[in-house]
Amino acid sequence: MAHITLPILCAVCALACVAAAIYFARRRLSARAKDILLGLVAEAESYFGEGTGKIKFSAVLGRLYEMMPAVLQLLFKPATIEGWIEEAVSALKSYLREANA
Repeated sequence: MAHITLPILCAVCALACVAAAIYFARRRLSARAKDILLGLVAEAESYFGEGTGKIKFSAVLGRLYEMMPAVLQLLFKPATIEGWIEEAVSALKSYLREANA
């Protein structure tokens, strides 16, 4: 019986380690992606100007996917990435409001 439980225990520990590695990688990578997105949103705002929200959104999303390795695209859902873009837009608007005040 002991010779059966040891491999099962090893498999469970290995899965836990992989899950922890993915969790921490996602957290670190999401923070980095948010920083990159803020720059991309500012660049799109400067290039396209006001009133072109959908075009800017598409440009930022396309540029991020160009920069992001395919493996990372598997780790993050498109809805998550779209949420990050919205956060970056809000952060940029907030920054511009404060700068103009």
